[in-house]
Amino acid sequence: MSLRLRLTLVYSLLFALLIAGFGIIVYVQTSTRLYSSIDDTLRTREDRILAESADAADGSDNFTVDQSVLDEISAPGVYVEVLRSDGSVVARSSNLTGNLPLRTRRRVPSGEPLFETHKTDNGERVRVLYQEVPLAGDSGARLLVARSLHPTDAALDRIRIVLIGGGIVFLIVANGLAYVVAAPALRPLRQVSGTAAEIEATADFSRRIPGEDQPGEVGELVRTLNELIEKVQTTLDAHRSFLADSSHELRRPLAVLRGNLEVLASGALPAEEREQVIAETEAESRRMSRILSDLLMLSQVDARLILQLRSLDLGELIKRVAEHERQRFPARPIDVDVPVSPIRVSGDEQRVRQILENLVENAARYSDEGKPIHISMRHNGRFAVTEVRDEGPGMSEEETRHAFERFFRGARGRRQHYDGSGLGLAIVRHIAEAHGGGVALMSSREGTVVRVELPLSITKS
Repeated sequence: MSLRLRLTLVYSLLFALLIAGFGIIVYVQTSTRLYSSIDDTLRTREDRILAESADAADGSDNFTVDQSVLDEISAPGVYVEVLRSDGSVVARSSNLTGNLPLRTRRRVPSGEPLFETHKTDNGERVRVLYQEVPLAGDSGARLLVARSLHPTDAALDRIRIVLIGGGIVFLIVANGLAYVVAAPALRPLRQVSGTAAEIEATADFSRRIPGEDQPGEVGELVRTLNELIEKVQTTLDAHRSFLADSSHELRRPLAVLRGNLEVLASGALPAEEREQVIAETEAESRRMSRILSDLLMLSQVDARLILQLRSLDLGELIKRVAEHERQRFPARPIDVDVPVSPIRVSGDEQRVRQILENLVENAARYSDEGKPIHISMRHNGRFAVTEVRDEGPGMSEEETRHAFERFFRGARGRRQHYDGSGLGLAIVRHIAEAHGGGVALMSSREGTVVRVELPLSITKS
């Protein structure tokens, strides 16, 4: 079922409820007014009967029945009857051929008239006024003034027919107009749907859906879809670049391995050259293994890295990592400056260790042997700030801008053919951001500083 038809059906239901409610209110109000008018008429006739009967009583409090008065008060459809307490008839208007109904369960209030609706013996609906009157020798006598409801019922029937018929006609016309008006209102959505379908069919995510400047929900929908398409395009571009860079980075070690294996298999190399080829093969295999390991790490990051968070003493962890890295790089002095008081962060110990190891390794690879590496840590109230600084030649402004991109290596690394994968700083950035922190890099001729922020652990007192 189309959205246009669904909207029309919803409008139909709302219109039907409104029309039904309006019709009920009009009918009830009209019926109430008509019955109130009849009651006023009956009360007026009752007052006249009581007044003229009192005049005929010569000052007596007793009610005196005057047939001429009853006949004068009565009219077509208006009946008068006086009954004793036992139900016997004292007098009645000449146009009344039967008895007025007495089927009332309510007691007539003393001095106050009571109005009820009943059917006569011949099935005619009448509105009856009951009033106690002081008849001589009978304190329970009653005066009944009735009016036929046939004209009123006929009028209410006509009103009911008009309301139902008019409501149906109005509903049909309103639904038709709603169906017609819905077409231009939904045209922008059809355009959005058509453009989105074309983008999906052609996989051309460089296209955008027009109409972001439209007011209201349509413009908001277009902006949201365009943002989604842009994210899809960015993700696809990143994946294409990632695959291209991965294949490019793996091509060299694979080519070296293949060439060296072919040379070794030929058996034509002298022993000294054979040892060199084996050493080169081992180095390239290590580099390829490192690239694959880093690629696996980044794939986990892209798939939303799962962290095992707990409260860590960051200063103690830095000391342990520094001791381990001194063994890896014995020619590099590694200085550690951390506060005496523990600074605790909320982090995954394995991933935080990986951040520190990558930064120290980068500092060792991109600075001269014998140059020290400095690790310092402090906090700013929200984050623990760790800085790893080397005394290398530094990076250019262009290299600094691309330092955290995947497979990026500075000119020094490319020139000296370090076996790094170019993924170290990218991994550092992703891990820090996964912890809710961040990373920054500053470089000058005096060296390079990488700053990592990790959120402090919230401890319960």
